[in-house]
Amino acid sequence: MRPPDEDAVVIDIDPAGSDTVTLFFQTGPTYEPTERARERAEDADIPVIDVRTREVDAVQTVRINGNLVEGGPLYETTIETDLGRQTGVLQREVTSETIRGLTVEESTVIVDVPTGATVHPASQQSHSFGRERYGVDGRPWLSGDGITYGVGPIDLALLCGLLVGSFFAPYLFFRRWGRSIAGCDESLAERVHAVRETRSIAAFYGPVVPLVAALWFGAFAPIEFLTASILSASPSGTWWTVTLWFVAFTPFACVAWLGSTLAITPIYRRLVDAPYDRRRVLVTWSKSTVITVVWYWLVVVVLYSFSSRIVEYPAVGALLVGLLLVVRAGVTPALVVLANGIDSVTDEVAADIRELCDDAGIDVRGVYRLETGDSPQMNGHLTGLPGLYWIFVTDDLLEQCDSSQIRAVVAHEIGHLRGYHIPKRILFSVGYWFVGFTAYSVVPSIWLLLTAVAFYRFYALGWVTTAQEYAADAYAASATSPETVVSMLERLAQINIMKRDRGRQKDLANGHPSIQKRITQLRDDAAISGDDPDGDPGDA
Repeated sequence: MRPPDEDAVVIDIDPAGSDTVTLFFQTGPTYEPTERARERAEDADIPVIDVRTREVDAVQTVRINGNLVEGGPLYETTIETDLGRQTGVLQREVTSETIRGLTVEESTVIVDVPTGATVHPASQQSHSFGRERYGVDGRPWLSGDGITYGVGPIDLALLCGLLVGSFFAPYLFFRRWGRSIAGCDESLAERVHAVRETRSIAAFYGPVVPLVAALWFGAFAPIEFLTASILSASPSGTWWTVTLWFVAFTPFACVAWLGSTLAITPIYRRLVDAPYDRRRVLVTWSKSTVITVVWYWLVVVVLYSFSSRIVEYPAVGALLVGLLLVVRAGVTPALVVLANGIDSVTDEVAADIRELCDDAGIDVRGVYRLETGDSPQMNGHLTGLPGLYWIFVTDDLLEQCDSSQIRAVVAHEIGHLRGYHIPKRILFSVGYWFVGFTAYSVVPSIWLLLTAVAFYRFYALGWVTTAQEYAADAYAASATSPETVVSMLERLAQINIMKRDRGRQKDLANGHPSIQKRITQLRDDAAISGDDPDGDPGDA
């Protein structure tokens, strides 16, 4: 929105950085606009950090008998300055003396502030995600009154109400949804599977509405004003900007996650006949949330820091994605230890697992028992980077499976390493995001990026990982026997109380084919005879 004449003054407030004052001068009768702007700043007694000038056309141009009466070409002259005087933790003022120095007698003053802040005395002219525009009512500076702006009690109360609602809305919604699933007439495996799907949906989609609402109502404004009030010299740089955004908006996402977690977990625990310990759930949720938030903060900092370079050279963005995934693979063992309790395994189990690794030519740093709590979870993980591999086997795997089934799980994980599956996933991701960033450079739309993220998460990556699961099963069958791997998969479905089969789309979203499909593939490859057992998705 551009003001239509030379008497307009636009004040753009940035609490965490420099403010700007934009003046408009007609090109004909105006001498050097930069010098004129500096004179106005001197009259207003405000510092001048920089002055920028460009020529624009007025929104409305009026001509009478061919003569220009109003509008036409204008000099848009922007003064970068530090304008407001602090009157409270979340309040500032532009004094009447300052405004009189910037304006002429008939000037219209427009104030742009972060969304969530208000201006007095003024009327709101526009509202968007990020900025609000106010037109000052009358000319209060002529009577000695200034313009105040900031985050008021009503704004804070609205955001606090939104934060509370971000917890209770997902809590009530997903509790009702979960209870309706738990009380249906389906089999136990079907109900457990449906509750798990509900939990995944809640984790991915639950924060969306609270985040959009927080952005619309201006959750960032209080953080900007508070930071500027506390810190005399705020840190600068991309990392600081991203940090402030995360401080402003992650509470809304986190309480939504918490609400859905506290709604669904008791229902899930009752279904699998496991005790519900709220304190333990909160501890687990806290660890998982901190890890998730820190990871996404790092991703956003890295990609946002190179955003202009990525638009110009999409390959830069693709390589950065690859580098981030390598870092994630390297720190995964530490994250597993941080999020779960670990213990040593028996010497016999450790020796058996190390023998499998030695036969495959893989050097592991350690073999550990993973305490997964009361909910059923038979699984194994071989994580890390070459020379820094760690093996984790869950307590349910050790306690409820025989040695051959344990060997089959570990052999499956070794199959991922021998097949270079992690490097292949990273290379695929690099190629995918090269295409994605290239498309964004042509059509720079945030919706395009969000669509690319969703497609990557729910389809593209799953297309790679499901094929890798079949390959890892084939390796495990060659390292043990096809019958042993089938036995392991059947036991996995039984212990984890998993659904017997599912559609292709759900396989892709989960990143694993169903156990039924995996068993069928093994029997097709090895021509195993016998009954065709029911299967279910597994994470081995």
